[in-house]
Amino acid sequence: KNANFFSAVPSSSQRIVGGSVTTISQYPSIASLLYTWNWSSYWQACGGTILNNRSILTAAHCTIGDAAGRWRIRVGSTWANSGGVVHNVAQNIVHPQYNQGGRYNNDIAILRSASTFSFNNNVQAGSIAG
Repeated sequence: KNANFFSAVPSSSQRIVGGSVTTISQYPSIASLLYTWNWSSYWQACGGTILNNRSILTAAHCTIGDAAGRWRIRVGSTWANSGGVVHNVAQNIVHPQYNQGGRYNNDIAILRSASTFSFNNNVQAGSIAG
């Protein structure tokens, strides 16, 4: 028998299709969430939104089951893994009914920083619509 194999190769090397280049000054409420697998190096693994001077809103599927010490928060940087100010995480608070029934319901978590964010042009709390 002959078997035909196909490869799904993207026509573009871009990871985001239809997006545009931006900077933190345009979206100062965005935070990079850094994770460690080896307890020595931290790398961007998820993103979040600054709620106030100590809290980040993110997705529960990013942080579920993790000790707070596995995460750090980078604010004020256009870059995921450099610049800005990095804060240790004091608490990882996952919605108590996250993923009930296996449907990713209530996919929300809050990371509480061990230190306060200094607000400036590149670090601001996000606004809630309405």
